[in-house]
Amino acid sequence: MAAPPPVPNDQSIAPEDIVYRRVKDGGNINIVRDKYGNRVTSSAAFEDDDDGISVFLQSTLAEANLEAASVIVGFNGYVLAKITVDAVRNLGVGVVRDPNPDDVKPMPCNVAHCLLKISPMSKSERHKVRQGLAHVSELMG
Repeated sequence: MAAPPPVPNDQSIAPEDIVYRRVKDGGNINIVRDKYGNRVTSSAAFEDDDDGISVFLQSTLAEANLEAASVIVGFNGYVLAKITVDAVRNLGVGVVRDPNPDDVKPMPCNVAHCLLKISPMSKSERHKVRQGLAHVSELMG
């Protein structure tokens, strides 16, 4: 069997940069409790669309004079999960810029929009990657 194609990855994005994921709070789906009772993201918080997993790049937000919280303005009941780009890449996931996508609500933070890219793999392997993303993420709020 041939090796999967390399995952798209923008090397101009620094490993120490941070990406933020909008996460729906409530319902025990995207945010759950760990064995110590702490709120943590679940793999469901990192479900991917056909084009990837939407995130927002901290350095680009800063260049636009925007705070991380700008990502959830107008999204009542949402919090942010943050992950370093290095942690994302260590899971075999790529990070690519996707500023101002046409299919989303216009917002100032969209200049920092990026996609997390997962290479083609089985459903169970994708689930393991999403579990990995949940494990390395940190909830804000």
